[in-house]
Amino acid sequence: MADDLLTDDVLDAVRAARERFAARHGNDVYAIGAALRRLAAESDWPVAGLTPVAPDPSLSGRPVVSAGGPHTVSSASPAAASA
Repeated sequence: MADDLLTDDVLDAVRAARERFAARHGNDVYAIGAALRRLAAESDWPVAGLTPVAPDPSLSGRPVVSAGGPHTVSSASPAAASA
């Protein structure tokens, strides 16, 4: 039963495609990354930007829960906090 959860036709196809793509680039992680960036640049698919957004000052000091665990939002920039 547990093995059924780890494999299926779709996952097998995705894993095979990943292995072929890696093999075409010599299984070199840097070459794979460069190829993926080149493909993304040539694609007309929309890509979400990662432009930094200033934190909302009204949220300062409120606890926030994220994947990394609970923490407190600070209005100080990370650079200012480490100085």
